[in-house]
Amino acid sequence: MELVLLTVPDCPNAAAFEERLAAALAEHPGAVVRHRVVGDEREATEAGMHGSPTLLAGPVPSVQELRRVLASAGDDSAR
Repeated sequence: MELVLLTVPDCPNAAAFEERLAAALAEHPGAVVRHRVVGDEREATEAGMHGSPTLLAGPVPSVQELRRVLASAGDDSAR
């Protein structure tokens, strides 16, 4: 699995997000995370960024993976 973490320079949420991502990926040693700092609005639009940080995943997840993530989303809301 390849993940791309998009952030703007000096994003105040990046460090906390990276910490949580590392904890979540501890069970997935094959996952690769690439970091990319996005410098302007044009670049953000082209990259598919919707806020900072934005996490993009590839390849496209399966329906089963999407269902698992959506099912667990309610469990995470209490955190």
